[in-house]
Amino acid sequence: MSTAFGSDRGSLLVPAHSAVLDILRFRGRGVGRVADVEATVSDLTTQAGAKVAYPEVEYLDDSGAAVSRSPRSRARAAGSAAPRRSSPPAEKPPGSQPGVREDGDMYIPRFTAIDDDQARALVESAGSAELVTVGDDGFPLATRLPVLWQGDRLICHLAIANPHWRSIRPGSPALAVVTGPEAYVSPGWYAAKAEHGRVVPTWNYSAVHLIGRATVHRDAAWLREAVTALTDRHEGLRPEPWAVTDAPEAFVDQQLRAIVGVELVVERVEGKAKRSQNRSEADRLGVIAGLAGGSSSEQAMAAQMRADLATDTAAADR
Repeated sequence: MSTAFGSDRGSLLVPAHSAVLDILRFRGRGVGRVADVEATVSDLTTQAGAKVAYPEVEYLDDSGAAVSRSPRSRARAAGSAAPRRSSPPAEKPPGSQPGVREDGDMYIPRFTAIDDDQARALVESAGSAELVTVGDDGFPLATRLPVLWQGDRLICHLAIANPHWRSIRPGSPALAVVTGPEAYVSPGWYAAKAEHGRVVPTWNYSAVHLIGRATVHRDAAWLREAVTALTDRHEGLRPEPWAVTDAPEAFVDQQLRAIVGVELVVERVEGKAKRSQNRSEADRLGVIAGLAGGSSSEQAMAAQMRADLATDTAAADR
């Protein structure tokens, strides 16, 4: 017996040793790249008393075809196309804007890469981000916050009672994680299931990582400007928009004393949209149909996939 695990690179079938399966199902080891899978299979099958036989590992490529090669040979064959960590980004010319990178720390298969405009649109649509910094004890801290991305700055604020801000020193390294609609994809939706059955589940999602340095702001004027801009962004399309100036000034001043601002100067942007672009048109249509009757997030994913397919079809017809 064997089992398979889908990812945005392909799928892997491994012998069904229970110790291996428990860990790989959980994915707590960060399994995803060939080297990671090989190391995990080697470690865990050895712990389980099983003999590791790399040639018996069978891969499914992006088209669903079986490729019988060991993890080592597949990694060698992939060559420069294999995922890798990049060196630190080169200095940008003064006045330049950060753009989406395909060679940073986020794993971005080429078919999932998005450009800067698409990244900004995702952040604008989401309206919030998970701000991640490192605490004084060396452990990460994260807080979900409403955000505005203006030029190369991400503006946000949090409650003064939240201890997160106290560990943010001026210029502290920070990461803001923004996510779009996401959904589980059942292999039962693929046309390929009826054709050859070599299909496995996967997870579709979109994400943008904004990496830079954060600074805390306590100045009342800065805070008032920040919350006013955030309010205007969300109230602007309402038939009767509320404004910060609608509240008594003394009351607003009191509220401002209860928050602190955070400004993230963005040095690097990494974004991806994994929406089954590597599947056939028939498979993509099957996924769209399967998601269309689901939750609001699943329906949003279906709408994005439908737009992707229309764009790809128009480009192919040109």
